[in-house]
Amino acid sequence: MTSLAATVLVMGLHAPHGDWIIWTIFHVNSEDAGASLIKGVQRVLSTLAGAGIGMLIGIAFADEPQFMFVAIGVVVAVCMFLSRTTSARETSVLAAFTMLLVVTSRLDAPGAEVDAALWRALMILVGVLFGTGAQLVLWPSDPEQRLLDDAVQRLGRVEGLLVRAAAATPSAPGTPLRPDVVGASGFARELDLLANAEARYPSLRRRHTEQIALITETERLLTNALWLVELIEDPSSPYRLDDGLRSRLKALSAACTRLRADLAARQPAAPEDVLYPSEGPAEPGLGLETLIAYMEGTLARMAAATGFLSPTGTAPAALAPRRSPLDSPARAPFFTHAFSLANTADMKFALKCALSVEVCLLIALGLNWPGLLASTATCAIVAQSTLGGSVYKALLRLSGAALGGLLGLIVILAVMPNAGSLAWLLLPFAACFWIAAWLVTGSSRISYAGLQVGMAFGVSVLDVFGPATDLVPPRDRVVAILLGIAVMGVVYHWIWPVRASRAMRPALATALRAMAVLAELARASGGYASEVARAARHRAAVYRDLGTVLRLREESMLEPGAATPAARAERDRVLGLAADAQGVFLALLALARHRFGTDAASVPVEAATPLAEFDRGVRHTLEAIADTIEGQAVGSLPDMRGALEGLEHVDSALSTPSARVDVATLTHLRREVGIRRHVLSHVERLARQVLG
Repeated sequence: MTSLAATVLVMGLHAPHGDWIIWTIFHVNSEDAGASLIKGVQRVLSTLAGAGIGMLIGIAFADEPQFMFVAIGVVVAVCMFLSRTTSARETSVLAAFTMLLVVTSRLDAPGAEVDAALWRALMILVGVLFGTGAQLVLWPSDPEQRLLDDAVQRLGRVEGLLVRAAAATPSAPGTPLRPDVVGASGFARELDLLANAEARYPSLRRRHTEQIALITETERLLTNALWLVELIEDPSSPYRLDDGLRSRLKALSAACTRLRADLAARQPAAPEDVLYPSEGPAEPGLGLETLIAYMEGTLARMAAATGFLSPTGTAPAALAPRRSPLDSPARAPFFTHAFSLANTADMKFALKCALSVEVCLLIALGLNWPGLLASTATCAIVAQSTLGGSVYKALLRLSGAALGGLLGLIVILAVMPNAGSLAWLLLPFAACFWIAAWLVTGSSRISYAGLQVGMAFGVSVLDVFGPATDLVPPRDRVVAILLGIAVMGVVYHWIWPVRASRAMRPALATALRAMAVLAELARASGGYASEVARAARHRAAVYRDLGTVLRLREESMLEPGAATPAARAERDRVLGLAADAQGVFLALLALARHRFGTDAASVPVEAATPLAEFDRGVRHTLEAIADTIEGQAVGSLPDMRGALEGLEHVDSALSTPSARVDVATLTHLRREVGIRRHVLSHVERLARQVLG
């Protein structure tokens, strides 16, 4: 509908560069109104920056084409480096894209860069108003409601896991669980939704604490449920369910059902519907009873976080929200840790992008073929860190542009000559725009192709205002895309090649090193607040790095030699190691949350040294595993099991009446020992897979 309104405006006024309105509408279109608003702001900023830089280059080097050529490469390299090292990834890429369009318009028609920059900027601004306005007014998708819907869905998954756990028996352990922490948690996606919601409704910032609590407690509940099922179904686990624990699991599942119903109805949880943690004697270590009690407490805190749904915005007095400081994420800085001169990998990526753009410029100017100048934009848009990722995005761009161009050609040749007025064009235009929009709203695997369909169709039909038989523009567009893809393929293959198949193991090693740091946090002298902040950053880094491993595995399927048995075996091997690494992460996450818990008691002095030795051993072992995965030689591993036995000996000594240790401290120590016992089992399993 929005694209049709833009079509009427462009064709009614015969506005030049009208296809950019269509492209912008598709670009800012997102799953919810908040995300569209954020994308719209980013699109405006990147357009103004890119147009300004493009005009400046054109004016400053009007009589010095050799310096203009160098300046284009420098700007592209800087923008692409910023796209990898800042939180404004898309803004930097679009700025480079807009700059290339403005500069190439001058190379095509000298003196036209100012006119092109102003018209393109105006069309993009109009497209932002159309696209964002439609998302805000016409059937808006509320990001806050999507947050609640996601919480409802994940509670449903927890119910299924609890039912599975309650039905498990030692004689029928069920299908082994390989926990997909990244896919199951969705933690990063939930934080993005929260940012979108607060951008859409600034008043929601007053409820930030409750919203964060709901997100993080849902994540804790789901990861603990995954851990619980693994404990119960592992044949080597000493833990077994009795009738009492089984009934508590069923009660916990019923409480999840009630909370799901409350969230679906947008009403706060009633105190009588909340399952409070059982107040029985503490189980030594971290057995099933303790883990179930953790989940009961987590569900109670989730219920407390629903207080903002009440008319008064206050939680029920009977519910006291408590959560670990680890679950209070800070805002991401503009410059990430990768923004450094030591980051040679992203510098090489930026230089390869700039080189591809320069080669395309040389070919287009050398052949005196202005239509090929659009190949520079292809280099900037489809550039990815690996060859497989670039090939995949290039295929989406090519297929989308071909389909959009074909639809435009059909409309130009078959519909426009027979249309008596603009009204007759709206129906075929609507059908073509619907095809593009349907692809955009699909999965991430095909959505980019839908954007290209809309863009190519807009270029075909909105650059002509009547019947036409000139096929040169669509021909040049397809050839330019092919040229950009070919140049990028050659550059990425021969210059500092980065294969996704070879990057999987380093990415997994990076995740393991982030886990290694997480294992030993809070033992340093940096102070409690700084350690909590570091733990939160490393947790987010582990989620990101594990997600990168899975993404690289998908991209490696498009690289040369991906169909060989060795390549398939390597992908399966990395997937299995990633699953084992996620099991380690589950245990370390529980350890970090317990360590930073607001109700955590201090450990006895006698246990401080063996605790530190064990944590240090976990860190060194994970780092050794990471080194081995990358092909480096490692020495002897620390004796983690000996450190754990020392901890258990201290626990036994302090349990005697003569030790005079209070119950809270002893319970806290036993839970520390129990969590570390589970950490040890996962680390040893991963070590056996890697080290043999």
